[in-house]
Amino acid sequence: MNRSKREVENRAEGPVAERRELLGNLFGVGAIAVLGGCVAGERDPEQAVATQALSGAASWVDTVLPAGTGVSLRGMSGASVGATVLVGGRTAASDGGGGVFSWMADLAAVDDAATIIVPTTGQGAWKRIFSGALDIRWFGAVGRNSAADGPGITAALAAAARRGGGTIFVPAGEYFITRSIVIPRTFGGQPIPISIIGEGAALPATPTSGKRNGSCLRWIGTTTDPTVTYSSTDTGDVYFHSFENLHFLRGDGFPGGSCFAHPYVAGGPNGAARWRSCTIRNCMFAGGPAVPGVALLEISGGWNCLLENVMLDGGDIGIRSVAGSRLELANITTYQKNGGPQRVLYLDGGGGHVIRNCRFEGNSSSLITVTGGAGAITFDQISSEGHHEVVSIDLDDAHDIDVRNVYLGANPFNEPSTALRVSGKCANITVNHGGLKPISIEAGAKHVHIQDVLVDDALNRVFLQDDSGSVSKTVDVVVKVYEHLPPAPIYSYTFTKGMFDAVSLNDGVMWFVNAYNLSGNNLFRGGGVPFWYGIEAGHEGQMITVLVTNNSQIYGNRANLPPKAAPFHLVIDPALGYASVPANSVIRFLFTAGAWYEISRSVNNS
Repeated sequence: MNRSKREVENRAEGPVAERRELLGNLFGVGAIAVLGGCVAGERDPEQAVATQALSGAASWVDTVLPAGTGVSLRGMSGASVGATVLVGGRTAASDGGGGVFSWMADLAAVDDAATIIVPTTGQGAWKRIFSGALDIRWFGAVGRNSAADGPGITAALAAAARRGGGTIFVPAGEYFITRSIVIPRTFGGQPIPISIIGEGAALPATPTSGKRNGSCLRWIGTTTDPTVTYSSTDTGDVYFHSFENLHFLRGDGFPGGSCFAHPYVAGGPNGAARWRSCTIRNCMFAGGPAVPGVALLEISGGWNCLLENVMLDGGDIGIRSVAGSRLELANITTYQKNGGPQRVLYLDGGGGHVIRNCRFEGNSSSLITVTGGAGAITFDQISSEGHHEVVSIDLDDAHDIDVRNVYLGANPFNEPSTALRVSGKCANITVNHGGLKPISIEAGAKHVHIQDVLVDDALNRVFLQDDSGSVSKTVDVVVKVYEHLPPAPIYSYTFTKGMFDAVSLNDGVMWFVNAYNLSGNNLFRGGGVPFWYGIEAGHEGQMITVLVTNNSQIYGNRANLPPKAAPFHLVIDPALGYASVPANSVIRFLFTAGAWYEISRSVNNS
């Protein structure tokens, strides 16, 4: 858009609203924001300068920096303090880098080629008149598939740091970047709040779809550095940084790797600097092929931070937190275009997190992994569909975990799979109100309560490992699951002081062997007599609960049981010589004086 000085002056004679529209089109969001406030009142000098531009009294300059044969701001000085000029662009008309500038007699001004312009002649500098965000186009980014956009973003960040923090505005467009964007943590030894805000997390342009509205930062090249990270020499804590309405994309030659990384090393410099009270909102992160152990978002050392409305595509791990504290992750989704990240959430140590309203699709490994002794974590309203992970929720080394309202849909790719794994290092695990595929509880787990959960084919999809050879015995495990929605029976399995090799009594009666798929010595046959089995000795005072699945005839203790088997005693009908037990009967046994004794029997019709 080439406009002569006369054209601008002619347009400036029209109504104020028309002039405001013209300046908004020429100079972008920052200019129109301040100009919109100038009409109501002119109490501050910058508003007075902007009003002068609106009145048509300002001179016209083609570009900020020398370009072609036009007049540039750097090539001229102000006639007097307060002189005002309108500039059409940074290096070309209407490239978004123009604006309103005022002359100031500041001999110490630092030229940043965007907000402060020191001319080649005269003493003083041109100061950009704006309010609010720094537009990356002022610093040279153009968003037109140019590989030179990275330096403009870096320059905008540096300018924000010199101002003590601020907002960087990324207009809609696709910005090509060839190296890491390094965000400053502090300036002058003090933390600085910085926000990078776009116009929407647009998908990138394609040869067939063309440009899409929104702001996309697209990394091209072969470097393996994180695309956005923090200075390793500036080791201060990061406070109040935010990233909103952006698409971060590793593509065009980039191998898979991190899109965003906050480095944190326990015991590192400055007490291991943390990412404090920061926000990522309405953003998409897309990576290339999975690199083992590399996360799209590495928010290690995060403290009291929010990730909301975040979409993840590709890579090995979607979001990893190491030694984080009090994170809130809300509305996290995975995108199927590149198969989604293989693993979605990886929480290593720390705790106090809330993860809610998340939906995952197209993942090929664990949806959620909690390890490193992480604890005090709540998962609420988690669902998945079309996944083919081996373990959906992997509680590898965790404590005080509350899982609610979980639904993990069909797994058509990799049967069998495990929806929930509770390792033997876990304690205080509660799962309520959900729909899960198989559940696995490993030997040594403590205080695991799974209640009101729908499990397809419950009898064959709850696996409890044998702990007879484990130093750490399984304690206080309560499993109450539905095979179908209520009012179908609840299948209830309870272990209070530990568990041992459970066995079948006969065909049609189940001592957990079908429900828990026990390995090892789980069938005890006596003296060549088929279908007579025993139960290994337990702890004094231990109780177990048995569900009888079919109408059965159960006999009491038999001779010639294997040495490890403890005698068991049922209440026998003297006339029959056996106990006639209907389907869905629940029998409770107590181990005392070296034998198992029946202490109660009921029919589970609930």
